[in-house]
Amino acid sequence: MKKIFETLKQKWAEYLLEILVIIIGILGAFALNNWNLERDIKRQETSILSEIKRNVEYNVIELDLDIEKITERMNSFKVFLDEIKREKPNSDTLLYHFTTIQSGRYFNGDASGYELLKIKGADVDLPKELRYSINHYFEEVIGDMEIRFSGVRDQRRDYIRDYYRHNFEVNSRDSSGVYLGTTKDYSFLAKDKVFINSIYLYQGVNLNLLRLLNASKEKSEELLVKLEDYLSERQVIL
Repeated sequence: MKKIFETLKQKWAEYLLEILVIIIGILGAFALNNWNLERDIKRQETSILSEIKRNVEYNVIELDLDIEKITERMNSFKVFLDEIKREKPNSDTLLYHFTTIQSGRYFNGDASGYELLKIKGADVDLPKELRYSINHYFEEVIGDMEIRFSGVRDQRRDYIRDYYRHNFEVNSRDSSGVYLGTTKDYSFLAKDKVFINSIYLYQGVNLNLLRLLNASKEKSEELLVKLEDYLSERQVIL
């Protein structure tokens, strides 16, 4: 025992250094492991946000196509209503624009990145404001858009389709699946106040949809700016 104490007395500094080296090595290993784990989490976060950004960019393209289509439809409403009031309306003009009024292109948004965020949510530490913006965009803006387009389909059936079936001789379908045909009697339809009122009502539905599309595009562009700014900061950190 005396020898042990003598040895410790002579080599305590050497033993202490070895213990410190071991402790530092263990702490360093833990620190490196934590750093790698945090880096992996940040990379996963960046990957998910990049996918969300691609989703929003795709949605902007979809919204632009829908805005173009609804704008074309709104023009056809005007031409059709003006033409049908004439004493001798042009049947080809009426057919073309009545078909355009019915033609459907329905919003098909992408939310794959958002679905992934919901699955991995606990592991993705986003600023509250950015997370709220993402949630609001996909749940409210895009979610409402899909509901509204579904409503437009139903209202097209209520306001337009029965008149088309009862008053037109169907010949074929166009590329979007809309029935094409020639009217049996435009003069009869022109005098049908319920029919004309239905056209005006459906015109109003499309006008509200166009406003919603433009507002949704604006919200999409606002979210894109936030995502781009945040991802740029992340690139600097990584």
